[in-house]
Amino acid sequence: MAATTRAERFLNLAERVRGSGGILRVSGKELRNLVPRERLGRNVVGVVQRALRDAGLSHLPKTIPSDERASVLLYVEEGLLGELVAAVRREGRRSASDAIAEDKLDAIRRILDGA
Repeated sequence: MAATTRAERFLNLAERVRGSGGILRVSGKELRNLVPRERLGRNVVGVVQRALRDAGLSHLPKTIPSDERASVLLYVEEGLLGELVAAVRREGRRSASDAIAEDKLDAIRRILDGA
């Protein structure tokens, strides 16, 4: 069996995400194993984030944690969840016409950003 490239491994992951309805929770260890490296440090996180983006995926939290035990929510960037995340991040306070809506958007934004 031929070895797969990093791009192929991330494209296979993207197919799993699409097969799961466009959203899939994985561990940091699983992401690290796609690279592969000894540990999920800052450099490896950057490689993983770029490879996910190249495969058409995005993730929550916004920055992948370096803790391999942490879970990461992957989603198809052009899917419904991707559109929702982008809308919340883009619209922010501009579209909130009252304090209640603004507070809800702030709470969602904090969740999306992992705060």
